[in-house]
Amino acid sequence: MFDALNLSMHEADLMKVDYLIVGQGLAGTLLAHFLRQGGQKVVVVDDGNPCAASKVTLGLMNPIMGRKMKKAWKVETIYPFAKKTYQAIGDHFGEPLYFSKNILRIFLDEKQKKIWSEKENLPEYKPYIAVPQQGQIYEPWLDLSPGWVEITQSGHVLVNRLLSLYRSHLAENQALVQEQFTPAQLQLRQDRVVWQGIEARKIIFCEGHKARENPFFAGLHFAATKGETLTIKVQALPEERIIHKGIFLLPLGQGLFKVGATHNWNDLTETFTDAGKNELVAKLESLLKVPFEIVAYQVGVRPTLITRKPVLGLHPEHPQVGIFNGLGSKGVSRAPFFAWQFAAFLQNQTPLDPEVDLEQLRWLKPS
Repeated sequence: MFDALNLSMHEADLMKVDYLIVGQGLAGTLLAHFLRQGGQKVVVVDDGNPCAASKVTLGLMNPIMGRKMKKAWKVETIYPFAKKTYQAIGDHFGEPLYFSKNILRIFLDEKQKKIWSEKENLPEYKPYIAVPQQGQIYEPWLDLSPGWVEITQSGHVLVNRLLSLYRSHLAENQALVQEQFTPAQLQLRQDRVVWQGIEARKIIFCEGHKARENPFFAGLHFAATKGETLTIKVQALPEERIIHKGIFLLPLGQGLFKVGATHNWNDLTETFTDAGKNELVAKLESLLKVPFEIVAYQVGVRPTLITRKPVLGLHPEHPQVGIFNGLGSKGVSRAPFFAWQFAAFLQNQTPLDPEVDLEQLRWLKPS
């Protein structure tokens, strides 16, 4: 655990806040947003790492997930909440951040097509099937075999723009420390923490995959994954829908599409690889009937847990220390609801969902 630091400054010299948040990805930004809405004084520490997962995500909200085409976890609750949150933040800054857009889901094979045929008439799936189905208009550009379905109640968020706007907002309000968090300078006191002249009632770590190195939460079983993406240019490919067949093609405008992402559990470096590029190119070549040009590469490491669900709560031995992490590849849809729930817990002791509550994760090892 961190050694205590004997600060030379007088207590009166400390900047006193309610919460010190480490990390300004989606988790840290949205937690700060809801805490500030509740009248709490917040300072966020972030070094602006360009490879942070939140900065390279496609920003998708997809209600039908995975090879087995299941409804997303808690989709009826967290998706409407996420859309409302992103729209409200966009309204605050005077520009749209969330865009509704159907997903043209092309089946990977006959097995997946059969899986969908067994679900498409179930009442709980009906709200997510677009009417009318118009994927056939893509036939000149895409290989639509062995079949497809058009999914609705989906869309995407301009995550990088949201983070940039909120970063400026925090800086303008003297609520941002733009540097790397230095754990050796963290001092734990009985009911508060002190770091670099800032005294907070609690410190909340929202540091993405770097939480794997955080000694407070060494017992959490992180399974971080590296994701690599491309930006490509495709002439005349319609941009009204997001395309999905093993990879996503997200329209960016002017013939540009963001493509991704890979999943690598072994190489967690923040470096784009030939293997990642080759995987994406191979999938593009099997999907597109027309040429494409690669114009950019990006890479990030996603913070995930073996539960494949977020984790939030306070440390069992150090209640002035908390965590909000594990959003993974579904973070865009999950972050708003659980940031709001965590803020309510911190301010009003409102119970956390037991599926994400740190206290319920019995394999958290004592420090």
